[in-house]
Amino acid sequence: MKLVIVIFAVSMVFLCAFIGMWTIEASYTGEFANSVFSSAALQNKTVMVFVPHEDDELNVAGVTIKNLRDNNIRTICVFSTNGDCYPAEARISEARESLHILGVPDDDIYFLGYADGPASQKYYDKYTAPNDEILISPKTGKNATYCVLGKRDFSTQFRAAPSTYSRNCFKRDVQDIILRFKPDIIFANDFDKHLNHRENTLLFEEVMGDILRIPGNNYHPEVFKGFAYSTAYTAVADFYAPNILSTQKPDKTELNNPIYDTDIPQYEWDKRVRLPSNKTCLTRLLEGNTLFAALKVHRSQDTLKRSPRIINGDEVFWQRDTNSLTYQGTIVVSSGNGNKLNDFKLVDVMDLHPRNVGFANYLWVPSLADKQKMVKVIWQKQQTIDKVVFYGNIEEDSRIEGGVVELSNGFQVQVPELNSAGRATVLNIPPQKNIDWLKFTIKKWRGERPGLAELEIYGGESEPELFNLVKITINDDFAYDYWVKDDVKQVALGIYKFGNVGNCELKIIKGKGHLSGNTLFLDSNYVIVKAEAANNVFDQITIRRQTLWAFWKLKLRQSLERKKLKL
Repeated sequence: MKLVIVIFAVSMVFLCAFIGMWTIEASYTGEFANSVFSSAALQNKTVMVFVPHEDDELNVAGVTIKNLRDNNIRTICVFSTNGDCYPAEARISEARESLHILGVPDDDIYFLGYADGPASQKYYDKYTAPNDEILISPKTGKNATYCVLGKRDFSTQFRAAPSTYSRNCFKRDVQDIILRFKPDIIFANDFDKHLNHRENTLLFEEVMGDILRIPGNNYHPEVFKGFAYSTAYTAVADFYAPNILSTQKPDKTELNNPIYDTDIPQYEWDKRVRLPSNKTCLTRLLEGNTLFAALKVHRSQDTLKRSPRIINGDEVFWQRDTNSLTYQGTIVVSSGNGNKLNDFKLVDVMDLHPRNVGFANYLWVPSLADKQKMVKVIWQKQQTIDKVVFYGNIEEDSRIEGGVVELSNGFQVQVPELNSAGRATVLNIPPQKNIDWLKFTIKKWRGERPGLAELEIYGGESEPELFNLVKITINDDFAYDYWVKDDVKQVALGIYKFGNVGNCELKIIKGKGHLSGNTLFLDSNYVIVKAEAANNVFDQITIRRQTLWAFWKLKLRQSLERKKLKL
């Protein structure tokens, strides 16, 4: 009898341990919150996500789409191609199902209907083809836009006829869909190793430049560019951790040129814009995660396998300002192509196809024989100016090493050597009013092709940012429901800020502990910390002590899930 009791007792211990292993908190259950997507600034706004392929919406902005829709912010998703290197029926069906999971209604999903992949002719892509050359898809044999499954391509829907596959038609359709909806915010993919991603971003930027230069234009959306590959599809597979990690700096082997932070040399990693995750996309296991549910719908791309790379604690972008006064000015140059100075493009290429492509044809370069080496921006209406931004040479063998800015009121200021890698050199000046023109003259240079990719000029009252964010970080990762081991006594906190935020105050609103600067000293197992700034901008996180047993159970469950999903 005693043996039976012992066996029963031991069995119960193992049973309880087994049950306990399967009752870990897979979801983030702490009392965490953030104000950025629920702010009054975003109410009644429209957002557009513009990407080439069905699944790139998730690579670029999946969590952000979910956050926007959870706050009833209209989010229009536009796909420039049908992804028809695979069956278009599959790609379009998957995109619609995936976006429905994130809360986007079918009426806000648009397909421009262009071909995926290269063209049949010697012009292998829309970007480098002559403007009106009609291209043919070698995969489908089509030369005009189309859609399937009861959806119509954009041109057929609004013009009652498809567009031919050509550079000019593509640009016309992109411009028309942007100006039809005039989104307040646009998220778009940026340059990476994929041919269609490259042509999509370069043509999008070309279109944005065209829109901003329309005489009298007063439409200035906030534009955020993100990478579909290096910070998502081919990023580090780092999902399985006790606390969700933020997007890591791209693997150098995935970049077009590994000497830079990203595929766009001008982008600095420390200046990225970071947006927080959504509560339903914060889990310690993939199953039950809303973004994972949306990703696994893209069966033709086997995107499920990419989930550990794509799902992070933030989504990262680089903001492109559309408010430069150069777009509404007349540009006069002493030599060279002045159109390069306000075309909205930081990079350009002659050939999209090489894996590691060299940037070319992206600069205003005055002739070396030109004794003036000057650009002048003239306005019909007087302007206030307080900042000039120069984007120079990416390559190191040529650069502007000095110059002078002159204004029509007689004000002058020296310009230092421009930053390396074409990164922004910002010249802040005391506000100058009633300005008719600005002139920049190159005084010192090196190399054969010193020049400017973009010249941006700002002044006057700027529009308030639509995204105003504070976010508490731990080890530079966005923190939400954060686990620490049960012997941890203190945690170093950081604060990430973006937009019109100002000063920020940390305080404990629940649990026992105290703050010394940004260091939290824990006196209880459950503490809620809040960061508050002006205008109801806030972030709130939970920090919870957990036993080693809890960490071990989580690690085992994560390992079992990886095996089950064959990750």
